[in-house]
Amino acid sequence: MNNYGLAPDETKSDSDDAESGKGYYLPADSVDGVFRYDVQIAKQRYQGTTGCKTHAGARAFVEELRAGKPKDRVKADAARMTWIQGVSKYMVDKGNATKSADATRERFHLLTMRIGPDTKLQDIDDELLGDIVSQRKEDYRWDDPMHGFVSGAMVNRSVTDLVKRVLTHARKRYKVPLPDEPDWIEHAEGEEPRVRTLSEHEEASLRRDKRKDLLEFIDFLLLTGLRLKAGLILWNQVDFREGVITVQRLKRKKNSKTPTVQLIPITPRLAALLKAQEGRHETFVFTYQATHTQRIGRTDRTMVKGQRYPLTFEGFSSSWEDLCWRQNIDDLHIHDLRRTAATRMLRATGNIAIVSDFLGHSDIRMTMRYYAFLLTDDVRSAMVAMEQRYYGGVVMPSAEQEPHPQAGVCTCGALRPAYMPTGGFSPVPYQPSVATDAR
Repeated sequence: MNNYGLAPDETKSDSDDAESGKGYYLPADSVDGVFRYDVQIAKQRYQGTTGCKTHAGARAFVEELRAGKPKDRVKADAARMTWIQGVSKYMVDKGNATKSADATRERFHLLTMRIGPDTKLQDIDDELLGDIVSQRKEDYRWDDPMHGFVSGAMVNRSVTDLVKRVLTHARKRYKVPLPDEPDWIEHAEGEEPRVRTLSEHEEASLRRDKRKDLLEFIDFLLLTGLRLKAGLILWNQVDFREGVITVQRLKRKKNSKTPTVQLIPITPRLAALLKAQEGRHETFVFTYQATHTQRIGRTDRTMVKGQRYPLTFEGFSSSWEDLCWRQNIDDLHIHDLRRTAATRMLRATGNIAIVSDFLGHSDIRMTMRYYAFLLTDDVRSAMVAMEQRYYGGVVMPSAEQEPHPQAGVCTCGALRPAYMPTGGFSPVPYQPSVATDAR
């Protein structure tokens, strides 16, 4: 057996022959007796000298190389990650599981055309993000100049928030280095909260409409404050015994991976409304009555006039526009029904914490953001009522009625003892005790 390259007290075994085919070897023409390595890691070949003259040293060198190279390769791949790769990883890991996945994909499509699919994530800085935000602010709503430019909220949702999601996910999950990560707060556009609600006059107009089947669902949204998608409940979500309706919250709580549920108490009016829907469909609670017979090409099914069918998101959205058009109601969104319910709840209770739980908000700051102005109005009304009760008979002095400052009279109206030293005025500070003694 050739013991070339072994230490004086080391003997070569059969296992050493096996190791020689696993990444390290001693060249036949070696002069210095140093082992070399030849390994393939992550489909990439690495060759070189181990710097070791023993099997044990070469084996340890290769094991360390195999343990370290994948990490180095992962870091290199992370540094080369492009925008389109980051978007794909985000959608696979998180985005596709959300209810708004379709809308998110459409926004990513427009954003990718402006950022560039091959742009590296670590190259997205404040300058690039600022340019994309400026371009988005020049877009028209629904691509129609008649509707004006997109709002600041839409700019945030379609640009800044999406870029932040991709970069943050890539940095946390895939360790992508972001030395020039943008300042997200600096690029956030100002958002004006929408304050449109359903007035009593508009509600009376809706109730006069011929589509009574839709009015039942509108009543349900006004009573529960649910979003449209959450309001399309099934019978297995209704528990008359416990007196609650179980709905899944749209957003998860912070630092929570599991979606939470919201329990809607069934009030007497809600119970009567739900009881009226029994027997119309075995699965869906709310249905609508077909106004005419027609064939739906998208689903390849036929609807018969007079029969009832489950109410859908698209179907109610279309019917809502027709309903508002028939009643001459302008600029009233479906989500405004939720805002109306919250406003009425806050007016009735004055407790914004209850309203936050009523809306299913995970953070009360979200509720304060959109409804704090109502509390300000209530405080103002209370202050006016206090003034009328306690200051109704008090006449406020006008500018002509105010007395001019005189000797011995304070500008606030309180009498001050007049003190005149014997030697006239002096720089000695005024001392009430001295004045009293002198008097």
